[in-house]
Amino acid sequence: MGQGVPRFGSDHSRLEGQRHHRRGRADLDRNQQGPLETPKGTVEPSGKRISIRACNVFEIDPDSGKAKLQRHYFDMATLLRQIGAF
Repeated sequence: MGQGVPRFGSDHSRLEGQRHHRRGRADLDRNQQGPLETPKGTVEPSGKRISIRACNVFEIDPDSGKAKLQRHYFDMATLLRQIGAF
């Protein structure tokens, strides 16, 4: 989400999944403090509160045991509604 929404809290101590894939829940609860870039243009800072849940999915390298890929899923429509973008 970049500079539009500062760092959000997440709990990856409870990662679940198979040997080469892990998933964890992240909770976003912050104010929009900067511009948010979208495919349809920039949403200027609103200062409004954003509160949504997200899911992080990690692909684990079998040799190193470290994450080699991360995907982050969340409901963008809910986020945009909460900051008044539509």
